[in-house]
Amino acid sequence: MNIFRPKIKFYSECPVITESYPIYESKEYKRKWVKACASAYQKHKDKADNRHTVITAAKCPGMRTIMEMGYIVTTWCDLTIETDKNSPYEYKIYYPSNLDRLLKEIDYKKPIVSDFILNNSSLKIPTGNYFNNILKIWVPWSIEVPKGWNLMFMPVQYDDDPKFTACTGVLPSGHNTEFNIHIFWHETDGRVHIPAGTPLCQLVPIKTETPDFKFKNINERIKKLNMKKIFSVTHKFKYK
Repeated sequence: MNIFRPKIKFYSECPVITESYPIYESKEYKRKWVKACASAYQKHKDKADNRHTVITAAKCPGMRTIMEMGYIVTTWCDLTIETDKNSPYEYKIYYPSNLDRLLKEIDYKKPIVSDFILNNSSLKIPTGNYFNNILKIWVPWSIEVPKGWNLMFMPVQYDDDPKFTACTGVLPSGHNTEFNIHIFWHETDGRVHIPAGTPLCQLVPIKTETPDFKFKNINERIKKLNMKKIFSVTHKFKYK
């Protein structure tokens, strides 16, 4: 480990919770659809028997790279959220029956779920066809982001069957507390259960400084690189 490499530091505010539901690297999150895709790829490859090209979305470098970047934050208790189309700004939330007693015993004072009150607000953030209020899921962490870096919040990329979408945002460098994930809730008329350990969002470190850019006409060197790249992914029946 490079001791001089910049580090994002996650400080647990409640080890009782975070030891069971830690923040972990995104590359450790296994999506069900990727496993199914890999199985289908193998069957199709065997059937093709080197007669035509076999490709799979699960091996797309653009998708795999973003899926494996950064860290995953999860829910730390079971949640059930109920909405009603006749009351578009209201919702009910249910937790395990004895959870409140435990939280009092460990002196946990943050909410589990709260929301932006957007009803008749001039500051309303557009929610499209989703539930009208943006919900906030609280997690017991404080975060230090090193100088020269930001920490971007974004939806878990290419998730299996998301019932919500995390809002995109950025934590600046420095110490950050009051850690909550803002989400667009998909269901507008029904009851949805979210199990403990469900991925909430993906955290991706990005540098504060943006590179300069140039626009140039293509030249022979770039044309040659393009052809080599195309050849590398077209001259075999399958490629890694």
